[in-house]
Amino acid sequence: MTGNIATEKYTEKCTSVHAPAADGRQSVLAAVLERLTLEVREGIRHGHFKCQVVARDGSGGCTEVVIEAGKSYRFHVPRK
Repeated sequence: MTGNIATEKYTEKCTSVHAPAADGRQSVLAAVLERLTLEVREGIRHGHFKCQVVARDGSGGCTEVVIEAGKSYRFHVPRK
């Protein structure tokens, strides 16, 4: 993932991505789509994969989107 889209914070099993304050929602949405595209392309390249996307209400006025594809990636998308 490119550093200018979002900053990454690593936890034990999940990568959380929070938007920079300047243009939050669009940056995080771009990061979600970039990660999802990468996981699908890598899965196709390997010949098999399982990918799950879950969205739920998060804290602080955000929607939490989790992409599970071998490793989990958590994104906090501002609602407004």
